[in-house]
Amino acid sequence: MSYTGPQFFDDEQIFATYQQRRNSAGSANHTLEWPIFRELVGAVHGLRILDLGCGDASFGLDALTQGCASYLGVEGSQKMAEAGRQTLAGTAGHVIHASMESWAYPVKQFDLVISRMALHYIVDIAALFGQVYTALADSGRFVFS
Repeated sequence: MSYTGPQFFDDEQIFATYQQRRNSAGSANHTLEWPIFRELVGAVHGLRILDLGCGDASFGLDALTQGCASYLGVEGSQKMAEAGRQTLAGTAGHVIHASMESWAYPVKQFDLVISRMALHYIVDIAALFGQVYTALADSGRFVFS
């Protein structure tokens, strides 16, 4: 199967394998990317957060636990969006199934926009950065890996 976008993860076997690797204690996401990413993000209390390519929304659950004002995940894979909704069940967080490229970004609605290990799939990164800029509040930040 060739990569055709976020739908790649909608294949049952690929999704299961990815989740198993991603959630293992020794994954590169946990040991290399996460500590630096967390440091760059800093405190999230009171922030309105948009997470692009949110996957299973584990960052959202963590952010909500730490008191962020709101969390919205955008995920292009239906299976990942479903996993994100399950992760956030019973919280004020939300995950929508949409591609980062085509989602209608609201103006100045987020204090923090994040994207972890997802932007390398985007063909027109400049256009996406423009959409993110539109969505950021005046003092907002965009943190991505």
